[in-house]
Amino acid sequence: MEMYKNSRNKNCGSLESGFSMLELMIVLFMNSIILATVATNFRTLERPLTSAGELTIGYFRLARASSISRTVSYVIYPSSSNKLSAKSGKNCEIARANSITEEKLSLELPRGVLLQSTSWDVCITPRGFMDDSIVFDLFDEDGKRLKINTFLGGTAKVL
Repeated sequence: MEMYKNSRNKNCGSLESGFSMLELMIVLFMNSIILATVATNFRTLERPLTSAGELTIGYFRLARASSISRTVSYVIYPSSSNKLSAKSGKNCEIARANSITEEKLSLELPRGVLLQSTSWDVCITPRGFMDDSIVFDLFDEDGKRLKINTFLGGTAKVL
């Protein structure tokens, strides 16, 4: 009886030590997700001008989608050298005359990236078209420049 008791404890101890393969796979999977998230966030710090270009294009897409879904016109304009803002109205003339900025629809450029010119605006109509085709420059502290072009069809592109 005593011999059976000792062998039983030995087996139980060996079964409880260590991690299963499934546990190790789950931990590795979770670590890879965390590393991928961290790596994409460092990209903004590494290349702020490229990130600013992508953010600006995304901002124009968001404003266009919002304009179509709400059937209003948005005038996008630089409210400072590092911020894009939007005003809304029933049409482009009313939106340009509107003094109230849509706070939910603004874009702060990454630190170190500025707009070269702040004397432009472009209106997105309720059908998603832009009233003008413009080109404006973003630049960083190193003097590198990135051109953004908006098109009458409602799209924007990094040149």
